[in-house]
Amino acid sequence: MAIFAICYVAIAVRLVDVSVFRGEWQGAASVPSSNKDESTQAILEDDGTGQEVTDSELAARPKRGNIVDRNGMMLASAIETQSLYADAKVMGNTDIKLALEQLKQIFPELNAEKLMQRMQKGGRFLYIKRHLTPEQQQAVMNLGIPGLALQADERRVYTQGNLFAHVLGYVDIDNHGIAGAEKYFDKYLRESKDA
Repeated sequence: MAIFAICYVAIAVRLVDVSVFRGEWQGAASVPSSNKDESTQAILEDDGTGQEVTDSELAARPKRGNIVDRNGMMLASAIETQSLYADAKVMGNTDIKLALEQLKQIFPELNAEKLMQRMQKGGRFLYIKRHLTPEQQQAVMNLGIPGLALQADERRVYTQGNLFAHVLGYVDIDNHGIAGAEKYFDKYLRESKDA
């Protein structure tokens, strides 16, 4: 059993070494554009994690690097998505209850009561739903509710499914590595376009 464990660790380290350190570091990726006024330094509330970052910190995050195997086959990559947020100050005169009822038709899993309480506090930035599909984006835009906007976001995808999950690990909703190679090489993956 000990020999198996040593072999497993050696293979995992070699896979990560080849995947992460096979090329030159290319530095930070381009900064995503923001839909909001640059003078706004709103506090962003993540859905349920309690982690708070400023708007400028979110815009400064580079795209997470890809992980490939020794043959260049993609194992993990980040895709661009859109996330829906609300600016309660802009929605001030809008009937928030009616807006939430319309949003509930698009996102049945939404907790409208909790969201209503958070919106009544009047924050400048409140996540409603992360990583929308193109159909959901279009449905929200068709509503035409003032104060609702989309923001560029990214989501981690594993092209080989669960095949390398035991080595690659995974990331949280904000693309921070929390297990496996994703966690161990988190700093390098956040700084590099391709690992």
